[in-house]
Amino acid sequence: MGISDAWKAAQQGDQPPNDRDGDHLSDDPGFEERGQLVGGRYVIERVLQEGGMGRIYMAHYKHTPKKVVIKTVMMEDLGPDREYLMTRFRREAKGLLQFSHPNIVEILDYNLEAETPYIVFEFIEGATLREYLEDYPQGLPVTVGLSFMAQLCGALGTIHQRGIVHRDIKPTNIMVIDDPVNPTVKILDFGLVFFEQVISETFKAKLTRKGQLVGTPAYMSPEQCVGRSVTHHSDIYNLGLIAFEMMTGRPAFESRNLQKLLLKQLKEKPAHVHLLRTEVPRHISYAINRALQKDPLQRFESTNDFWKSLRGNP
Repeated sequence: MGISDAWKAAQQGDQPPNDRDGDHLSDDPGFEERGQLVGGRYVIERVLQEGGMGRIYMAHYKHTPKKVVIKTVMMEDLGPDREYLMTRFRREAKGLLQFSHPNIVEILDYNLEAETPYIVFEFIEGATLREYLEDYPQGLPVTVGLSFMAQLCGALGTIHQRGIVHRDIKPTNIMVIDDPVNPTVKILDFGLVFFEQVISETFKAKLTRKGQLVGTPAYMSPEQCVGRSVTHHSDIYNLGLIAFEMMTGRPAFESRNLQKLLLKQLKEKPAHVHLLRTEVPRHISYAINRALQKDPLQRFESTNDFWKSLRGNP
């Protein structure tokens, strides 16, 4: 369950209920009904999405119509994996709170110790990159694609410096705030985020269990496809997939068969972008292909190195 999956529904939703001053609203930790008050500050408007791990709500501030998105974990739904999943949820919130970046969705508030833990995110007006690309079947204008890559490389570089790997960079996890002069992108959904380092000597379990397939196959690195441990190099591979699609209008690897798609991620070399679309300079094509190397150590060492190569710097 991801925030990005609910964003479009949020933008097409109802107007906020007239709650006056909110004094009649309950603080029920279950957040079951429209109009309930969360954390004394946020009025629930409606459920945007419900999944096996929790719910995502559209809400607004108690005394203003400003919208927010609230992500919760429903403790009673977690089953025997409760502690593992809650550890992951808390890690997401605390990791996001370590920094602020204009190209990363902002976390506004949280309570991880409540009966129903929750995180409050800013609400972003815009379209997902997936929706945005639908208007450019042959690929974005090269200058726009480069602008988006500059923003994405900067954002991911920031989280990598904090020891965080996103693990799920894909077009539906990127919002585009359209502007005729300077469109902006923001990375959403840190639901798969985890810390690279071991938390402590006494806590040996990784937040993503060994051998567990986590991610979206069309946008997964080879190491993710086989359930191996990932590093920031995996995000760089994901960025390469994004860059390829922005420049060509199509994914680097496609198949309706899951096993064949995973095999392509593991074995198949991507096409050269400049051969698919002649207006794309060769140095951009070569930079993308290096980011998509199957061996993580053959990729760029950092997102900044990737960006410099996209610009044509050695």
